[in-house]
Amino acid sequence: MFRLRSSLAWFYEETFRWGLLALRPFADLDTAMAEINGSDYGLQAGIFSNDHAAIRTLTRGLQVGGIMVNEGPDFRAEHVPFGGIKRSGLGREGVRIAMREMSEPRVVID
Repeated sequence: MFRLRSSLAWFYEETFRWGLLALRPFADLDTAMAEINGSDYGLQAGIFSNDHAAIRTLTRGLQVGGIMVNEGPDFRAEHVPFGGIKRSGLGREGVRIAMREMSEPRVVID
């Protein structure tokens, strides 16, 4: 599918049940960031570029839980916290996060 309207719901909503990748061009980085950050969701973003200045600008400005640079969305490292912001989750998951959440810290002064 191509040349679809960017107002379609799957450009702005999380679509976990379909194998779908929504790609669209933007006139400039500011426009791209404004549209992405304007979403109610913020799980992950993917940046495919060789322009290191643009990558740096986007990684500093995007309001998402994770950013994949020149990687697919299926990349996962268990030791790295995973999660989103806004309506894309309640916190983070991963081994270190799970250990912290399943533990009760205690202070002992002797």
